[in-house]
Amino acid sequence: MTLSPKEILLTFVQGVEGKFWATERNGWSESSDVPICDWNGIACNDDSTQVVQIDLGASNFLGTIPTEIGLLSSLTSLNVRKNIVWGQLPTEVTALPRLSVLLLDGNKLTGSVPHLRSPSIVQLDLGFNEFQGSLPLNFGENSTELKVLELRHNRLTGTTPLTISTKMTNLEVLSFSGNSISGILPSLENMNQLERIYFDDNKFVGPIPNVWGNKLENLEEVWLDNNMLSGTIPESLAQLANLDDIYVNGNKLTGTVPKVVCEAQFNEDFFSDQRRSGSDVDEDQKDYCDSVACPKGETAMDESFPCFQCPTTASNPYIGRVGSCVDLSEDRVIIKMIRSIQGGHGGDPAMGHESNGSSSTISACDFNGVSCNSQGKVMRIDFSNKGLTGTIPDELGFFEALQELDLSDNDLTGHLPSGLRFSPLKKMDISGNKIRGIVPPLLCQKKDLNENGKNGRALRCDVIACPVGTFSKSGHKNCESCDGGAPYLASKSCSPIIKEGSLDDSSSDSGGRHILIIILVCAILVWVLAMLAVCSLCGLKSCLRPRKRPRNELDDEENGEEKEFIVNEEAETSLPHPEEQKTRGSSSLPLTNWARRTIESIRSSYSGNDVKPGEIDDEGWSNRRSMTLEEEEYDETAEMHRIVETQKSEDSVGVWEYPDPLETELYTEDNTPGDGLFENCDRSWASTEKEDFLDVAMT
Repeated sequence: MTLSPKEILLTFVQGVEGKFWATERNGWSESSDVPICDWNGIACNDDSTQVVQIDLGASNFLGTIPTEIGLLSSLTSLNVRKNIVWGQLPTEVTALPRLSVLLLDGNKLTGSVPHLRSPSIVQLDLGFNEFQGSLPLNFGENSTELKVLELRHNRLTGTTPLTISTKMTNLEVLSFSGNSISGILPSLENMNQLERIYFDDNKFVGPIPNVWGNKLENLEEVWLDNNMLSGTIPESLAQLANLDDIYVNGNKLTGTVPKVVCEAQFNEDFFSDQRRSGSDVDEDQKDYCDSVACPKGETAMDESFPCFQCPTTASNPYIGRVGSCVDLSEDRVIIKMIRSIQGGHGGDPAMGHESNGSSSTISACDFNGVSCNSQGKVMRIDFSNKGLTGTIPDELGFFEALQELDLSDNDLTGHLPSGLRFSPLKKMDISGNKIRGIVPPLLCQKKDLNENGKNGRALRCDVIACPVGTFSKSGHKNCESCDGGAPYLASKSCSPIIKEGSLDDSSSDSGGRHILIIILVCAILVWVLAMLAVCSLCGLKSCLRPRKRPRNELDDEENGEEKEFIVNEEAETSLPHPEEQKTRGSSSLPLTNWARRTIESIRSSYSGNDVKPGEIDDEGWSNRRSMTLEEEEYDETAEMHRIVETQKSEDSVGVWEYPDPLETELYTEDNTPGDGLFENCDRSWASTEKEDFLDVAMT
């Protein structure tokens, strides 16, 4: 069935919330006579025959992106940014042939980013959502006109597709900020229109491409902070005449900031921000090198300048360090690793120590698996199959004598630190863990590590660890393709590693659901068994009693016949105790034949009442009580007080002493009490002043 443009647009109106949202806007209703081109947020072509723009940005829209929007073949712009949009982004939308602007940032979209097939797309903003997974390998291969690609602050992983560098050559803004994208930085050498690169807060490794300074002549901003980049800052960046900001702090960069980069033009807005915050810096105190990155041995509290010297007990081997300095004490680094066993609570007895919380007197050389030289420096670490968790400490790279490192068959996560290249390592085994990403390029160039480059052979990364998607028996060397069945570095088999007591990331969702189902089934079984046990004590008839019916349901009929009411002498009520009666008038009430003569009049007097079920209707009660007293004088006060005093002497005061015409079970025609629902049960549990039961028995 072909949908009209009006019907397509109304797919945005979803549920009760959608209807409420639509009522606040012009049009947006099936019954509306307003032409769709005059609806709020809708624009049409010149002859008003085709919808070309949908602008619902920041409109409090709540719902999903309908797949039917893909039927608007003339649509050029879709803006639903800054709302509460969930679900996945339909591929029908990203394939619209004339779509040039797609703005969906600031929502709750999930799933993977679909293949961008629209050849007309110019601006795509999917930032601040919850997209996951890797970008398609052919992402944007047809989108050669794209100028702005914003994917910041999602949950993206994997590497950057090659098509970004080769096909999207007209890009001006490229933003991946705040994701978990790994691998090396793309060369971007063909993107000479690029003005802004935002790659901060990811997992990028390797050097900053020197080609950026040679080819990207229009660059104005480069944000690379908080990654795992290594190497040095290229001097070629100083050749970029338009470059204003370059942020590289929070990486593993070494060397110094090139003097040609220490110019006032770089990061001047950093000092402007300080000036706006009231902490202006005098011109003679400004250090434009420190504004790019603090030098080795120093650190900054926030971003860069000002920099502070590290204390004597710590150091900083990198430039651009932010926060605390690095503790290079071998003893403390080893103890930190040991404490990751058993979740951070001391050492493993099998490793030689059980820490009592103080590490000041413990030497790293005392632990099983650690070998030291005559100077007390760690030479060999063998922590294979010890249940280690967490990440591999970058500080291991600064162990001056470390030659062998075996961390195989543990539960280590994160990425392989590039800092390991600084140690004199000859052998390293990280196989059988859950380490992601790639082998850092500079670590791949470490000669003699695992015999890398021996006898003039080329330096290879797979000698250090088999890449993701491959495996070998040792986890390195002779790696074989695994067709995606090896999600971690240095895999030993062609399947995800699942250790006892832990779930692999790729299966954690399904495993968690299975555990939840098992727990739910067990809980239901326990509840059923508990109910059967209670029923065996109380009697099936009494415990499986019907629910307490609200007052306004007392006149319901079943099968066209009115139910007969019975009285239970042991019924409970929520009405006041006898000592409270003095505030409500006489305590005398007829009980015996009262029901048969007044039930209909009580119903009629109550039906017009606005009292909600479960509430006490004082006024209605008083009126009905007066009415019944006029019809029959019958005083049971003495008998009621006798029963109350008896119960008080037994420390069990019921809450039924003040009979309620609607809430007490009535007598049968022969003036004898009914069987009652609780005559086979122990009533002690319902005989305290905290319990309040309004039970009506109906047959």
